[in-house]
Amino acid sequence: MSKQSLHSNRPAPRLAVLTLRMALAGLVLTPLHAAQAQTPAQTVRQYQIPAGPLKTVLTRFVGESGIFLAGSTELAEGKTSRGLQGSFDIPAGLATLLAGSGLEAVRGGNGEYALRPAAAVGSADQTMSAVVITATRDNISEGTGSYGARALSIGKVNASPRETPHSLTVISRQQIEDQGLSDLNDVLRSTPGIEVFNTDSERVSYYARGQEITNVQFDGTAAITPGSGNGFYIQPDMATMDHAEVLRGAAGLMRGAGSPSGAVNLVRKRPTEQFYAAGAATVGSWDTYRAEGDISGPLNESGSLRGRVVAVEDQRHHFQKARYSDKGLLYGVLEADLAHNTRLIAGLEFSQLKTNGAWGNLLANVDGSPMDFPRDTYLGSSENHWDRENQQAFTSLEHDFDNGWTAKASFNFIKMKRLNGVDGYVQTLISRSTTNPSKINYQISRCGEKDYTAEQSSWDIYASGPFELLGRKHELVVGANGSRDYAQPVAGSCTTTSGLPSMTGLDPYTWDPYNVAMPAGPVFTGTYVKNLTEQQGVYSTVRFSVTDPLTVIVGARMSWWDYKPSGGVGAYSVDAELTPYVAALYTLNDNLSVYGSYADVFTPQRAFAVGGQALAPITGRNIELGVKGEFFNKKLNTALAIFQLEQNGKAIDDLSSPNPCPPDYTNGYCQIAGGEQRSRGFEAEVSGQLTSSWKISAGYTLNNTKYVRDTASNTGKALRTTTPKHLVRLFTNYTLPGQLNQWSVGGGINLQSEITSQSGTAFARQGGYTLVSGLVSYRVSPKLSAQLNVSNLLDKVYYEKIREYGPGYYYGAPRGVMLTLRGQY
Repeated sequence: MSKQSLHSNRPAPRLAVLTLRMALAGLVLTPLHAAQAQTPAQTVRQYQIPAGPLKTVLTRFVGESGIFLAGSTELAEGKTSRGLQGSFDIPAGLATLLAGSGLEAVRGGNGEYALRPAAAVGSADQTMSAVVITATRDNISEGTGSYGARALSIGKVNASPRETPHSLTVISRQQIEDQGLSDLNDVLRSTPGIEVFNTDSERVSYYARGQEITNVQFDGTAAITPGSGNGFYIQPDMATMDHAEVLRGAAGLMRGAGSPSGAVNLVRKRPTEQFYAAGAATVGSWDTYRAEGDISGPLNESGSLRGRVVAVEDQRHHFQKARYSDKGLLYGVLEADLAHNTRLIAGLEFSQLKTNGAWGNLLANVDGSPMDFPRDTYLGSSENHWDRENQQAFTSLEHDFDNGWTAKASFNFIKMKRLNGVDGYVQTLISRSTTNPSKINYQISRCGEKDYTAEQSSWDIYASGPFELLGRKHELVVGANGSRDYAQPVAGSCTTTSGLPSMTGLDPYTWDPYNVAMPAGPVFTGTYVKNLTEQQGVYSTVRFSVTDPLTVIVGARMSWWDYKPSGGVGAYSVDAELTPYVAALYTLNDNLSVYGSYADVFTPQRAFAVGGQALAPITGRNIELGVKGEFFNKKLNTALAIFQLEQNGKAIDDLSSPNPCPPDYTNGYCQIAGGEQRSRGFEAEVSGQLTSSWKISAGYTLNNTKYVRDTASNTGKALRTTTPKHLVRLFTNYTLPGQLNQWSVGGGINLQSEITSQSGTAFARQGGYTLVSGLVSYRVSPKLSAQLNVSNLLDKVYYEKIREYGPGYYYGAPRGVMLTLRGQY
């Protein structure tokens, strides 16, 4: 196939489709906006007002916003303000400026604002027909302009990072935009302590503390299980997210079965109370074109019904020859105030990804070292494809009681499908020639799979709130949740008998991915199977305020887990598995707290002893001690922690059993529970604002892993030699002072130590390396900005993935440049 014919088959640009999507959304929201167009309070502007005396800050805000603010100036005397950085409407801006001052701004019928002492809760002060301005929820980062977070969603209580006895990182909306993080892979590559491991270009796994992360949540409800086997899941696009919360350590209390490594909680964008419209357009290296549209606002005159629509179109080639991807996404969410303090949220998301990147990794030499390929080499075919489609639905019902309690019920559903269509998909398999090590063999097959689907649904119901005991106020969370994962994979294989024989003895350095003959059509000889995994559990935690400085947290979960494969062979269940949790926090002063925590988790394993008895689940635990800090009026969070993560009861070969060992193993030994794994390490992190103009997110991780007890060949060795011992993640952004305050400059560092892989005498190694990124941003006006991001600024040549045999090497991306124009209305 010629290069020209490839481009003719590439999905046509769909920016026009994005424009149409946003236009349709605008038809819904614009009439209501037009009716409110004369309300300046609803105009969202960009502010960069530094902290300082309240009078000075208010004067600058009045000048930039154009409002009239009445009230005695004596009220602001002697008070300070944290300033204002980010995008705000007038009510939210005033609320943020006045936070902690004991003052509030009220708006009269003439549109003017007045300053006065904040009314006490329940006050009957009705001297003025006014709208009291209140701040946005602490766990929403959009519009704050900050890094990190003031409150978290993952623990089902409104706790700050300092009040959470775990290592936890928040990637805020502002950081997502500053770094140009387009999907979850990008976010986790920027998160301290997280390793992103690519099986190939399309399948990815995440690791923390030496173990795979198997818990990804949306808005606090478990939703998906990532991993290299989940090849039809499309990574969440960050255009639909407010922020990401990444917990390191066991999270089994809310999830149940899983790894003690950690959890990811993605907090979706919600509708705004005032009309808001924003868009971004990005162009960059390797023919990257990305467009985002975001429209939000009230759908009725009272504002009790609100909606939001986000659309994305992302088209790009890659640094490798012949590779492309084309992604489209549409997200919509409604929020309704059903009654006083009762909210219903419901939304849908549709995404589709067309790509041809799989099966193109690079080969190793016989000794395990990489063959010397150029970085743009792709040992695949331009006709490869791994297209997929995801459909999501979610809803939640939440009520805030007058006594401080909250009750919430939520449900998530996702259907994942690989778009193989009638002609199946094309895969290319390469191997080294057995007769000439400098040559390769190549096999192309067209698979007839279609309707390859998986469905995952999850639900969660809980209540949380305060109660009094022995004269002190404490907090209780009680709830239940469950999930159902249904997969329809394929038992069997794709046929290669399609009139195209294997190609042998090829020179890999002259391989042309554009000029590969394709098989005539699919011949599928496999069968579809249906596998079902179900899990339910009940959980509870109590935060006991023992003394003013001391808080003790205790909790537990009881879980039931079932795996039901097609035909029942290999079925496995876990009944009433108890996972306890305990933690303590002690406040040293206004800025520092110390903590300790212990958490259990369990991992089912489909392993069988002699006689067919199923082995008990692997049990895991995370022990952590640390110090957390809040500085500069809670704008800067710091954390130091030491941790030990353990897993016990892992199945290993029973060498005293027969081989094969019927009825469960037609090949290999039966199993016994004997394995023990351990990770020990240290973490340090800082995130937030060093000054009103300087934001930072940085972390360092030291991690030592070991097989404490396993097979003879593993005992004493590291769990994964491809997990670096040292990781550094840093990104910072600084707004220039004075007349240059329209300019911002920033940069980042991703550093990791060496990784290795060995099999026999074959040995692969990637030495430690540092990647540097850069950022320059210019605010053209309060509503328009231009931003230039450069990744791998020094153009470091490195391997993102290594393996000592087969097609196991994968280059990291060269220097890339992205220019983004971002506007809002």
